[in-house]
Amino acid sequence: MDLDRLMDSIACEEEKKTRLKQSVSLLRAFDGIPNEFLCPISMEIMTDPVVMTDGHTYERANITEWLSAGNCRSPFTNTTLSTRSIVSNHNLRNIIETVFFLD
Repeated sequence: MDLDRLMDSIACEEEKKTRLKQSVSLLRAFDGIPNEFLCPISMEIMTDPVVMTDGHTYERANITEWLSAGNCRSPFTNTTLSTRSIVSNHNLRNIIETVFFLD
């Protein structure tokens, strides 16, 4: 990917995050954000949701930080994680983007 395309991609992602933050502010005012959209670690709406072996979904940056700190247990259930594998939750990300009109 050339530099211009990379910069365009980054700008697009930043614009999506800005719109998401604005939408979240509005929904919070009406207490309308589904819990499934919130990361159990930060309680913030997810923009890059991933699934762990505990079956729960987390924001990638938050669970990566959790694992980097040496944690080997689920932050949600406190059960031992069988692996430290992170799998993108494309379905949830697409739903969140659709609800918040980020496409």
